[in-house]
Amino acid sequence: MKQRPNSIGNITAGAFLALALLLASPSAFASACTSPNGNPGDIVFSSSTNIMAYCNGSVWINMGQSMPVSFGTLTTGDFCTATSGSQISCTTAQIDLASQATGILPSANGGTGVNNAYNITLGGALTTAGAFTTAGAFPLTLTTTGATNVTLPTSGTLVNTAVTTLSSLVSIGTVTTGTWNADIITVPYGGTGTSSLTLNGVLIGKGTSAVAVTAAPSQYNVLVGNVSGVPVFGQVSLSQSGAVTGTLSAQNGGTGRGTLTQYSVLIGNLTSGVGQVTGGAGTVLIGNSAANPSFSATPSLTNLTLTGAEMLSFGTDIGTTGISTAVPLAGSAYRYTGAGTATFQSIAAGTSGQILELHNASSSTLTLADQSDSTDATVANRIITGTGNDLPIPGNSSVSLQYDGTTARWRVTGASNAATVIAAGTTGQVQFNNNGVLGADSKMAWDNTNKMLAVGAGAANPVGTAGTMAGLTVNVIPQAVSLTTSSGGSGGFAFTSGTAGQMAYYAGATTLNPAATMYWDATNGRLGVGTSTPFGQFVVQGAGQASASFSTSGSYASSVTLADSGGAGGDGGALLFGAGAGTWSNNGVFAGIKGYVQNGTGPEGDIVFVARNTASNANTTLSEVMRIQGAGNVGIGSTIPATKLDVTGTVTATAFSGSGASLTSLNASNISSGTLSVSYGGTGAANLNGFVQAATTNTITVGYTLTPYNIGTVSSGTTTLSGANGNYQYLTDNGAFTLAAPSSDTAIDLLVTDGASAGAITFSGFTVGSSTGDTFDTTSGHKFLITVVRINGTSTYVVKALQ
Repeated sequence: MKQRPNSIGNITAGAFLALALLLASPSAFASACTSPNGNPGDIVFSSSTNIMAYCNGSVWINMGQSMPVSFGTLTTGDFCTATSGSQISCTTAQIDLASQATGILPSANGGTGVNNAYNITLGGALTTAGAFTTAGAFPLTLTTTGATNVTLPTSGTLVNTAVTTLSSLVSIGTVTTGTWNADIITVPYGGTGTSSLTLNGVLIGKGTSAVAVTAAPSQYNVLVGNVSGVPVFGQVSLSQSGAVTGTLSAQNGGTGRGTLTQYSVLIGNLTSGVGQVTGGAGTVLIGNSAANPSFSATPSLTNLTLTGAEMLSFGTDIGTTGISTAVPLAGSAYRYTGAGTATFQSIAAGTSGQILELHNASSSTLTLADQSDSTDATVANRIITGTGNDLPIPGNSSVSLQYDGTTARWRVTGASNAATVIAAGTTGQVQFNNNGVLGADSKMAWDNTNKMLAVGAGAANPVGTAGTMAGLTVNVIPQAVSLTTSSGGSGGFAFTSGTAGQMAYYAGATTLNPAATMYWDATNGRLGVGTSTPFGQFVVQGAGQASASFSTSGSYASSVTLADSGGAGGDGGALLFGAGAGTWSNNGVFAGIKGYVQNGTGPEGDIVFVARNTASNANTTLSEVMRIQGAGNVGIGSTIPATKLDVTGTVTATAFSGSGASLTSLNASNISSGTLSVSYGGTGAANLNGFVQAATTNTITVGYTLTPYNIGTVSSGTTTLSGANGNYQYLTDNGAFTLAAPSSDTAIDLLVTDGASAGAITFSGFTVGSSTGDTFDTTSGHKFLITVVRINGTSTYVVKALQ
């Protein structure tokens, strides 16, 4: 830069005036430089001479002349070059390598690195992304004194038309196409060493020599080794020593055993090797469903199935008389030979399905006692006759039984009573057991047509109406019974006809008459007095109260006792009141008095008054309206009265007797006309101005005291908070329970004390909050304060632990 002290060359005042004013500082009025005026550091430019100058504090210093640079005309893709010190030409679109480029393009930039177009010397690897072509008399020649590695592409086509010989190739990769027309590849180089292979033959290795080939195998042949030559296909000779080793398993059709015991019997064992059992002379192989069959010298006849003419012989005779609860099993067939009657209730256990033939060879009756219902004995292996009754086996008759292993029962399957003698008689005579045989008597006959039974003289033909025959005649058609002596004398007993359900009473020593007003409903087990259709277990109905009353005499005079045998809580008998012949569904019962026992048995109990609370016929429910506890507390609308009179609801009265001091702690005699003074619990004012009032702004300047409400001990269920019990309440937690939100707007502080059996407390019905505040525990004696608020239907709570 050329400096000219005290001079700025040819810059005139008119030429730099505008720039000087722009650069002037606020102190330009006391300029350090003049012509033009300027301060130290100010810079000015002359557009006429293109000279810049700056103020050094005393004079303007020339900063030299600015020379413009011309770029010519620029178009897309132009290449710009400098033509002079101040000119750049951009009119050449491409680089002219002949005039605009010098040097050798290195291989790193895509060149060869040499200035000879035919000889390329590489110091490293040659990598081509596209085709690499040599033409003319300049093929690709690789000469080196060291190893030359040429990496060919892994895909595409490699064409070497001028290559006739490749030798000493270490690795050529995988040849996927083309035909091999060169020499046979030997074994050392992965070939077979042979030009022809037998169809379906198997190749046999021979070291580095050409492989051998077997002949084609026949069906099912196996390849058998030959110690002296090539293996051949053929059959395996099992007799040849060493041809087969090991033991053929059962899964492959063998026995799984290497040796077999002489004369043993093979036993199958699924896929495992077969088992063996051996028997002695004269023994029998007996099957067993739960284990292997075994040989036995004394096979059980109970396991044999007999066909054809085979038969079983009787076993040991049984001669015990009387009742036997466990008759020994003497075989599959045996006899009873006792000297008197006998009863069998059970027989020793047999095998499931075993048949037992029992023959009575005595002259007395043998009875099989049926044990099929709960009233019979519960002995093991009891007898079931199939009829529900005991089965007599007369002398010289038999019975068949089969053992049911599932239920351990002997079930009768058939009986032969062919030897039983049927006593002679006429049609209708009744047969009876006459010491083991059936007998008949002409003085006892049954008329099956008219359902009549006659006993006594002339009873052989019981035909006619009641009372026409001597002896006993029962006739159910006219619903009357007549009893007379055999000779028609006195002592007769007669029933007077009545209607269905009527109860009878003695009108005389020998006469039963139907009661006019007492009925029994046998279907439902109900008794009616004054009604034939009682709708309760005992119903008294009359035209008025006098006809529906009770009256007795004695120590319980004028009393009626109602008892409930159910024994459940709340049971205790009830008196129900109704009108007309009504039932539950048509307002027949409208009120009642019920005894209420806490545990169903007493002794403490309540009296509960119930009534129908609507006139609708659809309402069949009697609701409790009042209760008198055994302790003397009376509850109206309350099932647990806490005082002598506990009323849930509003009480209206015309007057109260006495001063009222014991009811309200206020002696009414002290109340005069006018206002109630403060000394008597009043305000001392005719109005409540200045006192806390609803819907007004109040200032409370004193405190107050109160009595908190005791909810009691809670151990289960749901406890619903209510503001009607006051704003301060408390309870004892003695078991897990649920605390429900109040149903109306209120604010309650609840103190909870953990009892000895305290349980978890859960919350329900709250619209805001879940486990809000401190955490509950169940440690006995711990206390928690729960603040509950419900405002405009929104309810929440907060828990505060007090320990």
